[in-house]
Amino acid sequence: MSAHTRPIRRTLMTVILLTCGAVMLITSAAFFAYEYLTFRQLTLRNLEILGKAIAANSTAALAFDNPGDAREVLSALKAQPHVVAARLYLNDGRLMASYPDAAAHATAPSAPGNDGYRFEFGLLRGVQPVVQDGRRMGTLYLESDLGEIYEHFQFFLGIGALFTLACFAAAYLLSGRLQGVISKPILALAATARQVSERRDYSVRATRTQGQEFSQLTDAFNHMLTRIEGDQTRLQSQLSRLALLHRITHATGARHDLPSLFRVVLHNLEEDLPVDFACMCVCEASADALSIAVIGPKSAQCASALRLAENDLVPVDQNALARCLGGELVYEPDTREIRFPFPQRFSEAGLRSLVVAPLLVEKRVFGVLVAARRASESFSSPECEFLRQLSEHVALAAHQAQLYGALQRAYDDLRQSQQAMMQQERLRALGEMASGIAHDINNAISPIALYTESLLEREPGLSEQAREYLGTIRTAIEDVAETVARMREFYRPREAELVLSRVECNRLIDQVVNLTRARWSDQAQQRGVFIQLKTELAESLPDIMGSEVEIRDALTNLIFNAVDAMPAGGTLTLRTRLVSSGADITRQVQVEVADTGIGMD
Repeated sequence: MSAHTRPIRRTLMTVILLTCGAVMLITSAAFFAYEYLTFRQLTLRNLEILGKAIAANSTAALAFDNPGDAREVLSALKAQPHVVAARLYLNDGRLMASYPDAAAHATAPSAPGNDGYRFEFGLLRGVQPVVQDGRRMGTLYLESDLGEIYEHFQFFLGIGALFTLACFAAAYLLSGRLQGVISKPILALAATARQVSERRDYSVRATRTQGQEFSQLTDAFNHMLTRIEGDQTRLQSQLSRLALLHRITHATGARHDLPSLFRVVLHNLEEDLPVDFACMCVCEASADALSIAVIGPKSAQCASALRLAENDLVPVDQNALARCLGGELVYEPDTREIRFPFPQRFSEAGLRSLVVAPLLVEKRVFGVLVAARRASESFSSPECEFLRQLSEHVALAAHQAQLYGALQRAYDDLRQSQQAMMQQERLRALGEMASGIAHDINNAISPIALYTESLLEREPGLSEQAREYLGTIRTAIEDVAETVARMREFYRPREAELVLSRVECNRLIDQVVNLTRARWSDQAQQRGVFIQLKTELAESLPDIMGSEVEIRDALTNLIFNAVDAMPAGGTLTLRTRLVSSGADITRQVQVEVADTGIGMD
């Protein structure tokens, strides 16, 4: 099992056992070194004492030069099995006696060497002078093996091994129990972390354990969970506000009038933010007051307490509303501390927190969003930021609704103009048809009327019945003539008295161009024909006196005729100019309609 997957219990036990083993090994090595050095010195001292005793007993044998006594003295070394050799030398260097006898000539050195005891060549060697009454009589040479040291340390190693095993066994048993002091808090933290990870429940907390370090670790872990829980809560709040902003944006996209757009925004705001009071105000023509456009559906009770109703005017004070109209979001955490009339209304109605957000489009504030809650300091910074973003979206949607309304009105006006032009075109066609019919009828009834009048005036011999028939014919002819006259009046109605007024020719030509655009541009392009319109209008033309309607109708008919004269396309030119003529330098305004089509020049 690798170190990455080994359980913490086993890891702790391994660490404890290795630590104990290292300590035991270092201690044993130090103790062994100390024992080895001290025991070597003890062995050397014991051999020195033995040498001094043998030397003291050898003085008589040396004094009388008695080898037998000397050998008897050396034979006492049999009691020391580790003494492997002994030799007794005279002052002149002659070997007097040795122990054991077999070593008399085999390993006997020619000279005993310097006095003293030392370890050499795996042996302990000693040279002890034999002295009597201050006079040196000879030299004792001793050799001892290191068997006593080896036996001592073999025993010592056996005892140490048994002691080490006993210590390891005790350490193993103790580590099995003591590792729980460390592993249990860590495993408890791991279990808590696993529970948090699996359930995604950041409200879980680890149990505080004994021990300063573990308490600090647990506290730090719980503090981390608290921070994560707070961040998670804030993240969820931000996601919910983003979802609310998305819903409001989606809902306002389907509204094209300000009241319904404002109601959708306030309804979602009251339901999901939520707030206790919300309303939309728009700027009046005067910058000194705001008009309450819409109040939220759930804010009616608070509105009555505030003495506010839709279409009421609210004066702009010099604090919240004035700053908001300057493009600043205003947050009043406690309206009781504000001494201006508008916040004081909310304070008296029990609404302590107030936010006023500007509806800003193209650096122009056209209204404000007002939101309030009963508790003081109840709007957080993220909520204020959300209201600021919401006001921007609402302002943009309101601006688009206004543009849509203006576009719709322009489209309606254009459609009415086109319908009026089509109606005029139909009337013109009907008039042309009526004119032709009237001409044909007049041509048909003229001989009848002539001959009828001639018969009635010049034929005296007609019977009464014939005259009656001719009178009936004349009456019918007069009725037909009246009908034809009425048809002409239907085509070209005239006022009883023509009223003249000032007419600006250039402006009138622009109107005619717009009124006839469908004929010379749209309808022509549908047929695959392109007609280019050119206007050459003189500047600073004086106004003329005339009937603007009649002039416009005349120019319209001229343009229609020009379009009809260019079935394959061409250039239509409208031109105005100021000319002077006559001795009295009379100034005249000339209006020309020219085309490049077929027909007269």
